[in-house]
Amino acid sequence: VAAKGPGGGTRVFSFDPSYGNIASLRANILLNGVVDRVTPLPVALSDTTGRNVFALRSLEAGTARHVLGDTPSDEGPALYRQPVLTFRLDDLVQLADLPLPNHIKLDVDGGELAVLQGAAGTLQSPSLRSVLIEVSTSMSEAITTALAAHGLRLDSKVNVQSRTGEYLVWYGLFTRNVPGGPSPDGLAVEVVSR
Repeated sequence: VAAKGPGGGTRVFSFDPSYGNIASLRANILLNGVVDRVTPLPVALSDTTGRNVFALRSLEAGTARHVLGDTPSDEGPALYRQPVLTFRLDDLVQLADLPLPNHIKLDVDGGELAVLQGAAGTLQSPSLRSVLIEVSTSMSEAITTALAAHGLRLDSKVNVQSRTGEYLVWYGLFTRNVPGGPSPDGLAVEVVSR
């Protein structure tokens, strides 16, 4: 959606380590005619740069609740332990000469703190204006504190009710107040699917 926005759309870098999800994403990029606007990167973002495994609970594209590393999942056993490369976002920005984002969408099913820890320099950049993040209620204070340390404050929050009526996650939009600061240049980073 962001890549097809008004004024030619936004430049998007999308990170997803799942082989099924990245294949589906690439097909959708082609079908939607945004090959020049969206760059899919088949890597996991985390707090370390190196090799790891991605424990897939399902092999179907679009599934979630996978686990990076050897931590057992509360969601069930892994069907496939896919070898993956992990990067700190700060390292990948430098190594791949990626532009600093003005917006980050982050949804990694429990790995948000690790991604934020690996993105300290990116989060500190004045060009970053906002972060949209899915947050487990058990991690609310840690996530809010981590983003506040980089000058990002909670601007709006949407609580999500599960089928059983529980509020286990919420979506938060964190923004940086930069009076007279640079305007967004149409660049976004998307991190999805764990």
